[in-house]
Amino acid sequence: MPDEAAVIVRALLTADRKAGQAMAAVFPQFAPFKLPTLVSIESIDWKAAALDVDDTAKTALFRRDVIARQGDATLEAPELDVAYEGRTVLSDGSGRAARGADDGTKLKTIKARGGVTTRNKDDTAVAHSLDYDGPAEKAVLTGDVVMTSTGDRRATADKVEFDQKAERAVLSGTVVLSAGPERRVTGDRAEFDQKADTLVVVGSEVVATQARNVLKG
Repeated sequence: MPDEAAVIVRALLTADRKAGQAMAAVFPQFAPFKLPTLVSIESIDWKAAALDVDDTAKTALFRRDVIARQGDATLEAPELDVAYEGRTVLSDGSGRAARGADDGTKLKTIKARGGVTTRNKDDTAVAHSLDYDGPAEKAVLTGDVVMTSTGDRRATADKVEFDQKAERAVLSGTVVLSAGPERRVTGDRAEFDQKADTLVVVGSEVVATQARNVLKG
């Protein structure tokens, strides 16, 4: 992208940014994925119409109207598979995972499919599927990903990868970032680094739109 295009895209993305304000405060939907602190099964309120637990295989399969809630964060999906390690996960007749004697059951992975919705206060993400790696603290949303936040800020992509430890998010595929109805940037890939406080959009053609002005680079 020519230097002029890069400058205008940077200005477009940071139009609402105030002096000293972090990029994550301007575009909160690009910050590392705000899932619950998914460490132990006991720390999360699970609800589903059906629950099948195999303590030998260390799996818990939640089916139909699945909701996982912790604090202000929720994860909803028709089907959700959990792999864990540690003590037995008990179940009651409602499909709700009962609390054990302690928090000895540690989450390894979560796989949600069939249409996934996550919410955390004002942030919402929708995708076809979600894969979450508990020990690595990484999450991947795949398939028509749409993330929205306050101030009409919206991000869409084919795939979004979140690394909570590195405080980094990577959007790939057909990426569209918008802040309000008149500011929009499209590309093939967007990388958000919260530690470095940077947001970079790249692609074979990056298009920045602000009101009637359109810039291609």
